[in-house]
Amino acid sequence: QVDYIQPKTSNTVDERVCATVRADDVNLALLLVSKGLASVIRYRNSSDPRTVYYSELLAAEEDAQSKGFGMYCKQDPPIHRVTDLTGNVAKSRQFLSFLQRAERLDGVVEFVFSASRYRIYIPRETCIITLLLAGIQCPRRGRIGPDGVALPDMPFSNEAYTFTKELCMQRNVEVRVETIDRVGNFVGWLFLEIPSTGQSNEPDTNKPLSKKKKKKTTDVTSVRQKANLSLLLISQGFGTVHRAPATERSPYYHDMIKAEDDAKTNQCGLWSSDEFCEGMGSCDPNNSDPTALSGAEDGNPISLTGFSEYLDDLSELHN
Repeated sequence: QVDYIQPKTSNTVDERVCATVRADDVNLALLLVSKGLASVIRYRNSSDPRTVYYSELLAAEEDAQSKGFGMYCKQDPPIHRVTDLTGNVAKSRQFLSFLQRAERLDGVVEFVFSASRYRIYIPRETCIITLLLAGIQCPRRGRIGPDGVALPDMPFSNEAYTFTKELCMQRNVEVRVETIDRVGNFVGWLFLEIPSTGQSNEPDTNKPLSKKKKKKTTDVTSVRQKANLSLLLISQGFGTVHRAPATERSPYYHDMIKAEDDAKTNQCGLWSSDEFCEGMGSCDPNNSDPTALSGAEDGNPISLTGFSEYLDDLSELHN
């Protein structure tokens, strides 16, 4: 519910839309203030625009102050120590065994860099990691190359990024870490909740998004199930199976191959491009270029047998 629009000022880039946000009919602003996790803005002029719930917010703030909730507690606030492992190879290797020990770890996606690269907070180990999706190669978005020249977006790279961001950004997920690459990025699998179709425990790869059909609006209030994001991207034609030994040994390999075949049949995403299909048909799947559809955007070259390539899934380095 939009309350008012704050005009652009010298200190802001653009005008700001101020609104009341509800989740399950709960006013989130009111909830935060009542728990002492937010304070209410004091306006200089009585004519300044404000939310229709302003008086309720003031009452909730006064109640939180009197009860000593949150920031109004007289005790010292708890110290939260979180280890940021991004870009720290030494510390990442120290945490690897702890992250591998669990079958799946609960996490929160803090940022989506690309369709197959994420920044994830792991509460159990109080750390932040960069995760690269295992078993998949995604089209890369535009970036600055090693020679300083701007490289264009690959076909369907933005569609894959948008699809992934809408599913994952600031969402609770489960992570299964397999290994680590040479620059400290973790390689593994990501599982997240998707609306249930009521027919299967796996995503419906027989009816993926095709170029001839519009994306349907999903009901986020329905019963949910966990899905493998690598499998989801492949089923939508936003990635291909990375045919490396480590991927072939994974328990998800045959499902990904089936999802890829279904995406080909339905001409979804990348498979709707004749040029892409011809290119894939001329490649040996057992000796394919691992950078052909990499989603990596960090620009870190990996040296392999005397040449440099850009990799997204680096699990093959350990084989």
